[in-house]
Amino acid sequence: MVNQQLQRFHFEPVEVALDHFMEELEDPAATRALRKLKFAVLGTAWTDFRIWDPDVDSEQAMAWAWEDLAIALSGFGETMLTGAVMALWTAVPRASWDELKEWLDLALAKAEAATPVSVARRYLHTYRKQGVRTPADGFDLPCIVPTQGPRLKEWAAKSDLDPDELELQMIRIEEYERLGLIDLGDDVSVLTNVSGGDLAGDSIPLAERVVKNPFALDKSGRPALRVVTWGEE
Repeated sequence: MVNQQLQRFHFEPVEVALDHFMEELEDPAATRALRKLKFAVLGTAWTDFRIWDPDVDSEQAMAWAWEDLAIALSGFGETMLTGAVMALWTAVPRASWDELKEWLDLALAKAEAATPVSVARRYLHTYRKQGVRTPADGFDLPCIVPTQGPRLKEWAAKSDLDPDELELQMIRIEEYERLGLIDLGDDVSVLTNVSGGDLAGDSIPLAERVVKNPFALDKSGRPALRVVTWGEE
């Protein structure tokens, strides 16, 4: 019998890795940044998944929020979580970046392995398989919308798509991909203005706005933030 506690994203290896790394680092600024990051995860569970609602499974809500953080660690997260990730990297000494990346890459691999294939995922595999990014790698990647939930529906409405219909289709596509029935490849987009059996149409990326890399390394190799504008090329 499958352990019912694992019928969600098994995020615990990621949290444990972060906790243990900061304990060994013994850097007050980095420890404080991790606490802020965890509050950002809790904020996501509160605002997007209604963890405060007594009818909501609080464990599942937190798992979804940590799944959003996992995608943010790979550079595809929404602005709030990406900001918390950036703050964490900024607080960690540059000499420790590679080690932290190794810890997190291993932790994410463990989390993926521990999550049953029967669990619906919030993001497609092409994004989940990406490794953790450091400021040296840059964060100028698209903010990927999840396969279900309020952010997907809001994106659909802004893109002149039917929110409920798109969510149903994305849930089905994610399931087929997770079960190995289809291979979406690496170039995921949504076709619009498709008529009849014609597969041709306008292609729009499954992403929200792209913010150009807000990190700039100074002469000493430490990350610094730079001002950008939305839509900057």
